[in-house]
Amino acid sequence: MGKLIIVGVRPELMHHELAEGVEEIVWEEDSAQDQQRLQKLFHDLLMKGWIAYTTKPDGRKAQIFRFDPKLAEIVLLPMVSGG
Repeated sequence: MGKLIIVGVRPELMHHELAEGVEEIVWEEDSAQDQQRLQKLFHDLLMKGWIAYTTKPDGRKAQIFRFDPKLAEIVLLPMVSGG
């Protein structure tokens, strides 16, 4: 089982309808349907400029660029600009 965590603006809302927070989606490792759906969501958010990372067993965070259903947890964050 794995968990996809989406932090920040919900992707299905318009830019002026911001809903900040955390959304967690759990998938079963043996469910091809779950994996397909989440792989598409993962890819779509990365193409919109979001960043994805996972936490390695030693506690370090590592940026990832492909959905891997074997990972225990994947976190997606919107790109933040500042200045």
